[in-house]
Amino acid sequence: MDRTIQQKKIGSEKMQSMLFWLCWAAYFSTYLGRLNYSACLTEIIRVEGYEKGAAGFIGTAFFFSYGLGQLFSGILGDKKKPYKMIFVGVLGSGICNGVMGLSGSVWQMAVVWCVNGLFQSLIWSPIIKLFSNWIPTCSQKKFCVNINSSVPIGTFAA
Repeated sequence: MDRTIQQKKIGSEKMQSMLFWLCWAAYFSTYLGRLNYSACLTEIIRVEGYEKGAAGFIGTAFFFSYGLGQLFSGILGDKKKPYKMIFVGVLGSGICNGVMGLSGSVWQMAVVWCVNGLFQSLIWSPIIKLFSNWIPTCSQKKFCVNINSSVPIGTFAA
């Protein structure tokens, strides 16, 4: 029998809350790590002198790799532990964000931002899987709805 079906749910509301807030922080960080480029785009174009189309290509490259990565993330999520995928995704995205500041050309930035998209794609599906595996059924809907508050707050913070 599949191990996730036999998984014991977290009974303690305190532990459930802790899991929720850890996942919330991870998902919040994804919005910082994906929207900060867009938030800085005008200044990057002004200071670096990049063409608008070339600078826009970087953001497009991110969303292409993020979308493609979602397909692989779902498959990978069936084989790997969700908390490891989230850790790798958040860590990798953080590294990519740091490297982005060191990139000296549009092409370097596009490659780094594509890799960032791949790392970011490792986060959402495993969060939902954690909720499914560990949170009692009666609280799952609430957790899935409430984690979405990280989206506007992360957007505003970026």
